[in-house]
Amino acid sequence: MNAMLTEFTLANFKSYSTSGTLNSSAVPLSHLSKSRLPLGSLTVLIGANAAGKSNALEGLRFLSWLAQGQKLSSIQYAVNSAERVVRGRVNDLCHRGESSFTIGCRLDSTEWNELNITLNVRDGELHISSERIADSINSVPLYELNQPSEGINTDVSVAYNNFTKGKNKPRVTCSDQMAIFVQLDSPARFDAKYENSQKIIPETVREYQRVLQNILFLDPVPAKCASTASNLISDYKKMVLIYPAFSIACGRTNRKINRQFSTLSRVYQNRL
Repeated sequence: MNAMLTEFTLANFKSYSTSGTLNSSAVPLSHLSKSRLPLGSLTVLIGANAAGKSNALEGLRFLSWLAQGQKLSSIQYAVNSAERVVRGRVNDLCHRGESSFTIGCRLDSTEWNELNITLNVRDGELHISSERIADSINSVPLYELNQPSEGINTDVSVAYNNFTKGKNKPRVTCSDQMAIFVQLDSPARFDAKYENSQKIIPETVREYQRVLQNILFLDPVPAKCASTASNLISDYKKMVLIYPAFSIACGRTNRKINRQFSTLSRVYQNRL
């Protein structure tokens, strides 16, 4: 299994409220009252300032952060490349007066290709109140959080698919302070008599971990970029003086990049 991310989902997260589908790979942010974002080989988010571009990326960053096994209790102190995973307070993560939000994704595999996680804000703290991996083929999800915690408790009950007939599914206890799918990656979590569960569930959740953990976020800080650019220009001038052939090689590379950028621009214009 070597799946790829094909869709990212947000609901009630910051500026995102209702659900819907965006069908274009070039997505105008003026249409982002909808929260399903299909991903292609090239997906462009377009919008004015404060239109929601950063919130969309922040939601995806949050999902990637959860896939790393991070605890929700540390969200306010989590640092990624010298920046917080999410901006603002925990209470600001939900959309206008809501007390919960949902993030999720879809993979290009045929089975168990949809992950959804709902987080609830309770007494100023985050708790996972619902989570499941499912698909359109199987009537029973791979696993599902079916008994959330209450009060100060953080233990939740998770029913998992034992791949046998019958409505009553076995359960395991997990913590609502971590994504459930990172807690089910060991065969030892499941009853030994359910060999399919011991094999299929860990393999599937590890693939979600791999896909989401490997997302690379390019989030440059303008001031640092300016400083780096100045240093690069100085180094480039020194290299040209010492190695004239270096200037020729750079020129060839620059022309190649310009051609590729022109092609990308034409593709983007055709999609508008």
